[in-house]
Amino acid sequence: MATVGGQDAVVYYAVPQSTHFFQGNVSPQAANTYTLSSSTLPWLSANISNGIFSNVTVSGNAVVGGTVTRVVPVLALYLNTTQNVSSATNTIVLFDTTDSSDSQGATGITYASGVFTNGNGYTVVVSVTYGIGFGGSASGGNSTGIRVSWLQTSTGRYGVNEMNAASDTNSSGSLTGAALLTLAAGATFSLYCYQNSGSTISLLTGLGVNTTGSSVQVAVL
Repeated sequence: MATVGGQDAVVYYAVPQSTHFFQGNVSPQAANTYTLSSSTLPWLSANISNGIFSNVTVSGNAVVGGTVTRVVPVLALYLNTTQNVSSATNTIVLFDTTDSSDSQGATGITYASGVFTNGNGYTVVVSVTYGIGFGGSASGGNSTGIRVSWLQTSTGRYGVNEMNAASDTNSSGSLTGAALLTLAAGATFSLYCYQNSGSTISLLTGLGVNTTGSSVQVAVL
């Protein structure tokens, strides 16, 4: 990060064509002033206002201020409406509510009808963590078969998890998973689940995991 004073500093920044955020050494032109290239500055200026960077002031072609701190943007969603999962059917999880307490910044990731899309004009790496709760007998559960969850992209399945049904039909069960995904501009992914109990099972609603809800967090690294 850039520090106040007359010493060389490191500023973290990114350009639209870059796959990852990277760091570059810059020398201050004056106390508290750090100059970036003209191609980088418009991107940085735009993203100061949407929360990707914080504690930064831009003046002309320079970053002016004490520190440059990147805020990791996160999109967090959860299932608020009951969703049924038919037996022996790959089913996309239809998250329907934003978790405002865990969401921050602007990820550039859009979401609609179960599909996450990289809406940025460049490749990004995202860290995806999820939890899916399967209901017990009160929501159609039984002690038969398996439960599976995974993140689906155009290149395959990631963050796969599987469990056997609980022996107690009244017991709920949950699956959690995580994966790092590299998404080109416009690339998509979705969260899927599967069960083969022989009957329809409802997913648990709410923010929690570990048998209390169904939720997902997408962080742009």
